[in-house]
Amino acid sequence: MSLIAKDTGGGSNIPLIEADTYLGICYQVIHVGTVEDSYMDQKILKNKIRMAWELPGETYEFDEDKGPEPRVVGKQYTLSLSEKANLRKDLVAWRGQEFTAEELAGFDVFTVIGHACYLGVGQKQAKSGDRTYNLINSIARLPKAMRGNVPDLYAEPLMSNYNSKDKEAFFALVWDRIPNFIQKEMRESEEYKACITAAEKGDYSKTLAEKVLATIHDKDDEEQPTDKPKDTGKPKDTGKVKDEDLEDSDEEMPF
Repeated sequence: MSLIAKDTGGGSNIPLIEADTYLGICYQVIHVGTVEDSYMDQKILKNKIRMAWELPGETYEFDEDKGPEPRVVGKQYTLSLSEKANLRKDLVAWRGQEFTAEELAGFDVFTVIGHACYLGVGQKQAKSGDRTYNLINSIARLPKAMRGNVPDLYAEPLMSNYNSKDKEAFFALVWDRIPNFIQKEMRESEEYKACITAAEKGDYSKTLAEKVLATIHDKDDEEQPTDKPKDTGKPKDTGKVKDEDLEDSDEEMPF
C-alpha cells in the first residue's frame, strides 16, 4: 500500500512578469502603519507604506468580462526621508534631484500618484523556496522626451491614510479597495489597533464604530495578488513623511 504525494501546482496561475525595464505609473500609496520589523536581529517598530505602479505595456486577462488589464508591481517602504531610507533613495532617482531642506521637513507622498518612471523589475525566490515573485530592483526618471507621452491610469488611484480627517469615508470606501494581503498587515499596525480600541470604547459615533469593527475579519472574496484595487470610490487625502532617523530593511519633476 502506498500514499503518493505530488506537485499539483497550487498558488497563483498568473505568470510572473519577465525581468526587464518597464514604464510604470504610480497609482497606489497605502499607509500600512507602524508594524513590527527586524533589524540586526532585533525587533523594532517601523512606520510602513506601500506604493504600486501600473505597467501599461504589460497586460493580462484577470477577468474574461473585462479583457486584458495592466500588470502591476509594488514595493514597501519605511515612511522616512532619512539619508539611508530606501524611500528617499528611490524618490531622488525618480525625481532626478535631491530633496531641499524644506521638503525633508515634510513631503506629501501622495503627490507621486499619476507620475511615471522606469522600473527595473526582477524575480526572486521566496525564503521558503516554494515560490518565486516579482520585485522592483530600481527606479529611474523618464527621459525628457517621454514625459509628455505617458498614458492615463487604467485603475482608479488609491490613497489611504489612517490620519484621514474623514475616518468614516476611509473605513466605508477605502478599506474595501485595499488588497487582502495588505489588509492583513495593516491589522497588525498600532494605528489600526488604536482605531479598533476607540470603536470598542465608544469614542466613535455608532456608525463609524460599526464600519471600523466590520474590518476585523478578512473579506470573503480573495483578490488577485496584483495590488489591483476595487473601483468602489475615489478617496482624497494627504499624507506627510518627515526626515526621521530610521533605516529601511530591505509630468514634470520634482513632484
